[in-house]
Amino acid sequence: MKYIKIFGAERSGVGFLAELLRRNAKNATIVTDGLGIRYKPPLTLSKIKQFLKDNKFYVNKDTARIIRVLEKKSGLLIPISVIKNPYSCYKSISRFRPGHSVNLDKEFDNYNELYKSCISMLFNNTMDGYDLFTGICYENLINNENLMKILTHLSETYDIEFKEDIEIPVEIEPTYPFTDAKRSFYLSGSPYKLDTDTMNRITLAVDWDIAHKFFNYAPLDPREVYSLGKVDVKRLTAYMRSSGILRILKLNRPKP
Repeated sequence: MKYIKIFGAERSGVGFLAELLRRNAKNATIVTDGLGIRYKPPLTLSKIKQFLKDNKFYVNKDTARIIRVLEKKSGLLIPISVIKNPYSCYKSISRFRPGHSVNLDKEFDNYNELYKSCISMLFNNTMDGYDLFTGICYENLINNENLMKILTHLSETYDIEFKEDIEIPVEIEPTYPFTDAKRSFYLSGSPYKLDTDTMNRITLAVDWDIAHKFFNYAPLDPREVYSLGKVDVKRLTAYMRSSGILRILKLNRPKP
């Protein structure tokens, strides 16, 4: 039996990936919050034990069995994270919490910390209890052609067996139904619809050494997204230069 622990920032697709694997992986137990909170960095085996002592709600036959197995043989817990484009991730958070304020800086502090911790597992294969880390981009996960490549990778890397006819979940609690319209929204290339100020604040908040280098996400230039007058462009450019955004764009955007 394989044991998969899924991580990801809030509204990044953790629930979708977990449900997809639960329905289709024939020889794997899928864990989200049982061995540490899904939105937080991975825990070592000793910290998982402490987490379960402090959060007895998650203690059950499955978690107890996994702990017993991990104590006997390290490297059996498969860490998989799912990450969403930071702009559409923030848009999703804002849309999912109507009427509630969203602390942008706090959200991306968590976003950066989580994925930086996961990426460090690529260079530290001896982290207590874990196998080799895999990171999955949400946009590839919901593209059926790329999804099949992802499942092939997981099968070849971890010897996970999948059903022949893959079942793609539509109802994922506690979110809304995953419709074709929702899929198209995230795959449209510009599902952000954020004002220029919010867009620039996200650009400044994201750790692009992680988001761009490892997941190929690029910062957005609002001057290219929106039709602005000359005065607005001049004012916006001055701000982007003084705040360091122009430098971020230069370093983290594909070369023409």
